[in-house]
Amino acid sequence: MVDKTSSVGASTSSAVQNSATVKSANQEVKINSVYAEANSKGGQKLKPVPKPKPTRITITVRDGESLGYIAGRYNTSVSQIVKLNNLDDPDRLKPGQKLQIDAIDSKELKEYENYQYALEKQKWEQEEKESLELKIKTSNEQVEKAQEYGYGEDYSFTVDKDGNILVKLKKEKLLGEVRRDFLLPKGSLSSTNNIKGKYKPETIIDSEKCMRYNDYDLAEVPVGDSLLIDGQHFHPDENRTAWDRFWGNFF
Repeated sequence: MVDKTSSVGASTSSAVQNSATVKSANQEVKINSVYAEANSKGGQKLKPVPKPKPTRITITVRDGESLGYIAGRYNTSVSQIVKLNNLDDPDRLKPGQKLQIDAIDSKELKEYENYQYALEKQKWEQEEKESLELKIKTSNEQVEKAQEYGYGEDYSFTVDKDGNILVKLKKEKLLGEVRRDFLLPKGSLSSTNNIKGKYKPETIIDSEKCMRYNDYDLAEVPVGDSLLIDGQHFHPDENRTAWDRFWGNFF
């Protein structure tokens, strides 16, 4: 049996609850920097939850109990119990033995953990929002560059809600020409478009090469077709006319 001084219990102890009521009045509430940052940027305000402080109690060891079980029950650690009670052999507990325990109320601990999780979630959502806003901004700037460099003669552009760029062809081109126009790495168009399903090998110049090397650069993209380009890969080239000359000479 647990003696009267240990009637706290891990989650229902009136002693811990009373102590918590007293200490919360004197405890300085420290608002974590993540919370302050989230609030300053207009995120949903979270009510600060202070980290629960342990309450010193005395318990009586019951038959079959181990330090690990006791530590889990009172939300403390085995090493803390060993240190607090100067135990020489923590594996040898006797029924009826008295132990000092720094117990933490389970309800308070759960509320604190939920608060910390909410802070991290809020921070992550804010970072995701800022990252998306930056990607959309960058994509729009790249589209403006493309228009400035004369790409508007061959393409029209739309930036979607994910910051990707939908490129619609005004002139028939080979897929490789599109890729080189925007300095796209090999395979980048396949990652955002169903290239295999859209451009069948039999419609591609040198279809044998296409099937053997999975190379769709020679696929013909008709007028009006659209390709989705990841905004991070979209780089209009001011000197793309040099590519045009190279491409023309190559064929």
